[in-house]
Parts: sequence; C-alpha cells; structure tokens
Amino acid sequence: MLIKTLDIYLMIKFQIPKIELVSAATLSVNPCTAYRLLKDFGELEPGNTVIQNGGNSSVGRGVIQLCREFGFKSISIVRDREGIAELKTELESLGDVNTLILTEEELRPKVKQLRAKLALNCIGGKVATEMLRTLGKTSLKHQTRYSDSNHK
Repeated sequence: MLIKTLDIYLMIKFQIPKIELVSAATLSVNPCTAYRLLKDFGELEPGNTVIQNGGNSSVGRGVIQLCREFGFKSISIVRDREGIAELKTELESLGDVNTLILTEEELRPKVKQLRAKLALNCIGGKVATEMLRTLGKTSLKHQTRYSDSNHK
C-alpha cells in the first residue's frame, strides 16, 4: 500500500488476516450494534447487569467487551456444545470478573437469583422467556430483539 504524505511516498506493508467475506462485511456493523443496544434503551449505570442470549455471536462478543468497559455486569447465554468449557473461557476472557457465561440449561435453575436491568434477545424461544424472568422491577422494562448473521 502506498501512502503519499508531503510529497513523500511511504510503502507500508501489512498482512490482512484471512477472513470470510461475510464476516469482513460485518466488521463495521456488529460493534456499533452492540454499542447501540447498550446505549439506546435507557440509562445503564456501572454495576447494572445486562443479560443476553447469542453470547457467542459477533454482537454478543461486542456486548461482553463493552460491558467490561462501561462497568456493567454481563450474563451471556450460549448453547451447550462440544468444547463448551473452551468457549466459556474464551468469552470470559473478553470480559472481566463481572462476566458470567452460562448454557441455556445452566440458566434455568438460576433465573430466580439473577436480576438484570436489560435483556438482549438474539434467538427467541424458551431461553428468551427465562431471560425476561431476570428483569427486576427496576429494569428498563425492555427486551431487545436483534439478528446477528454470525451467530453460531
């Protein structure tokens, strides 16, 4: 790549990682979506809890990281699968000590103990109903439904 600066040409060499076209197309969309989901539905304060399903999606990963930066607690629900322990470790590393990663099965017995201020729904179904049950009386009374083409 050539860059012209003050009539001086610099050759900058860098490697672009191999990435699928569909994934590359979402690089500018998904982080912004995660930000808007956290900022557009009311005032969250540090210490508030956000719960989401689709925690392994690109938007979900962005939500985990932004919760860390904003001081929010995050609970992310993922589907049970082969390699779930490794996936949980990977997602937890995106957050901080206030990051909890649960499978759908692990969520059900804990619903009464969890209190969230905002629920983000990427999937629907029974897990979305369980997430609604975590919204307390002081929640933003909002469950947001969004779609992420990179959801796995």
